[in-house]
Amino acid sequence: MKKILTLVAFSLAFLTFSPDMNAQEKRVNNDEIRTETRKQVEMLTRSLDLDVDDQKRMERSLYAYNLNTEIHVNNASKKDDAYFLNKEKFENSLRSTTKKFLDDGQYQKFLKEIKLSPSEKVKK
Repeated sequence: MKKILTLVAFSLAFLTFSPDMNAQEKRVNNDEIRTETRKQVEMLTRSLDLDVDDQKRMERSLYAYNLNTEIHVNNASKKDDAYFLNKEKFENSLRSTTKKFLDDGQYQKFLKEIKLSPSEKVKK
């Protein structure tokens, strides 16, 4: 009877801690996304002449965009309606957040540097 209880206890412990292992795998993916985002920000800093505050805002905006795209768009089928809705939603969000802190010239350069799907103009 003790062996059965021990087996059940180990099974429950394994099931309890298995989500943590998945979270660690996702963290590695988040680190990759953060690294890619930093590269994008460095490139945009040179081309758009961003100051330190704008660099931070750009990094937050691009990180949110890259993370959401990775989770919701890259894992979805292109035949799925959610794919197109999520892609459009995340791109519009990126456009609107960057439009708030970039001037018009920087914003136009940003749109040329970052390849997004054609969309409607975003109001400031």
